[in-house]
Amino acid sequence: MTNGRHPCADGLTPECFKKYPEWAKMLFAQKLMGTLFPPEVTKNLPTAVQQAMGQPPPGWPADQPMPAALGLAPPPGIIVPAGGVAAPLYTAVGAAGGGGALAGRNVVAQLTPWFYDPFTTLDLTVWTEYNWGAATNTISAGRLKQTSPLATVAEIDSAANAGIPTDFDWSFDLTYDTDLGGSFYPYLYTGAHSLELEFDPPTLLRFRNAIAWQNFTVDTFLGTTDTWTLQYDGFTASLYRGTTAIFTELTPPIRLTGAGIIHLPTEEGTIYLDNLKIAAPYAAGSSACD
Repeated sequence: MTNGRHPCADGLTPECFKKYPEWAKMLFAQKLMGTLFPPEVTKNLPTAVQQAMGQPPPGWPADQPMPAALGLAPPPGIIVPAGGVAAPLYTAVGAAGGGGALAGRNVVAQLTPWFYDPFTTLDLTVWTEYNWGAATNTISAGRLKQTSPLATVAEIDSAANAGIPTDFDWSFDLTYDTDLGGSFYPYLYTGAHSLELEFDPPTLLRFRNAIAWQNFTVDTFLGTTDTWTLQYDGFTASLYRGTTAIFTELTPPIRLTGAGIIHLPTEEGTIYLDNLKIAAPYAAGSSACD
């Protein structure tokens, strides 16, 4: 407490997250769930989950009512500390404890991605750089900036982590800033398959299926910012640009090693990448892009 005042008395403040991170994350998830899901969904949560989410913060006097700032409905202007939510809400690939593997198919677990990086910093305990020549990886305006002059590659790779879910949505915000003739190649090993994309500006996108690379011509992504989501059901993959399907249910090549490794190389150009996320679908048989 600060000056005898409970650190969570004013809501989800930086002091509250610092003192009681697990409880603060639970309340934040509850508020987020109330925003994203209708009552028809939240009322069907198991009773034990509802009771756990309704508990006051540790150390709160039992004879005192919960303050309005900690109400069930999200209050206007939830206070989120800089980096305070992003860091607790994900366990980085390669971190101790088996990553942030999701346990079961319930709504609460689905609100916490298995991996999430907002790129407010370049965490070199998570990523390893493999730059060629004058290529660089930097953080600019809260995004990863990969700058790759001619005949160079800017790349960061994560470590392996076998706790990756068996099916998930892999999404990221991509701004393809400049093109010097190269491509951006994000790829991910699931433990069963290799999910490989290639963005070749301005309009060519490739996906490696079980036999060969398959080409797709799309509206230009050079100079635009788009959210790309690759849905993986354990057997096939589908790609969305926003909510528009680029392809559906293609079979990726088999790869049984390196589960959880993420590779992010960019050659001959500059991109910005943000909000890289690997998360279980919102419900079995559906996803955020449905």
